Amino acid sequence: MEYIEGGALHGASRFCFGCEQLGGVDWGHVEPEEVISAIRLARTRGINFFDTAAVYGLGQSEIRLRTALVPIDNSLTIATKGGLAARHVGEGERANIVRDSSRKALIDGVSESISRLGVSAVSVYFIHWPDPQTPICETMETLMSLKQSGKIGAIGLSNFNDEQIREALRYGDVDVVQLPFSLLSRQAGPIVAMCRENEIPVCAYGVLAQGLLTAKYSSNSQFSDRDRRNRLKHFSPESIKRHLPLVDKLVELADRIQRTPSQIAIRYALQHPGVSAVIVGIKSRLQLRDCIDVFDWTLQQTDIEFLES
Repeated sequence: MEYIEGGALHGASRFCFGCEQLGGVDWGHVEPEEVISAIRLARTRGINFFDTAAVYGLGQSEIRLRTALVPIDNSLTIATKGGLAARHVGEGERANIVRDSSRKALIDGVSESISRLGVSAVSVYFIHWPDPQTPICETMETLMSLKQSGKIGAIGLSNFNDEQIREALRYGDVDVVQLPFSLLSRQAGPIVAMCRENEIPVCAYGVLAQGLLTAKYSSNSQFSDRDRRNRLKHFSPESIKRHLPLVDKLVELADRIQRTPSQIAIRYALQHPGVSAVIVGIKSRLQLRDCIDVFDWTLQQTDIEFLES
């Protein structure tokens, strides 16, 4: 296992266990107990960094993560996200989500997350998405107050563009940035470079493109209404066909270097300059065993050029 050196995430594993699926919705069939078993196995393999959010399962992910991590100690880095408010619409239906990073919403949200997680403070608290209705100065001043009072250890921004991050820096600390980055989606490269210039660690999510880069799916794959891949653009039959040449390259390289497509996709993101950690959502111990073996080898520059060509 590799660990982050310096900054707000010092000592955290570069492999972050993503816990959205613990919420039990939007990822098809999920066995919470199997995910909990995978989290416990992850700890034995040196993973001490876990990412969740208040909106995942409307609090269920945080509650189940607490169960999985007991005993919780100072060796763990637990990140959660707020700034979203849920509006219930009916039994078994997806809640309507609205952005709310106002002072009251954040103060209440941090308190509720602390209670659900069973911790005295949240290691990293991310604003999940920018809130166009709340001035960034109000959001940042609230986060700085929460940090100074010891309720949160570090301030994070998720899904912010470079201009928004620079604006936030005018009013307080931006300790960590979370953004989507993968072999399939490299548009965030300039933001990563900007964060690198400002010595802000970056956590990349979506490094497997929600499973597309595992090479398990084809244009004939179908997903239930309770699986977000049923509505993600890059999982439409047309998009999958367009991305198959890249997936084929992953399979070819995997055969050549005796790795799996998942491992190569994760390693690609890990090796990108400025990426401190990768967040990988894991549903089972089997998936964990595949994905975690990315730290005793590296991709050669010729391998990277082959994938990017």
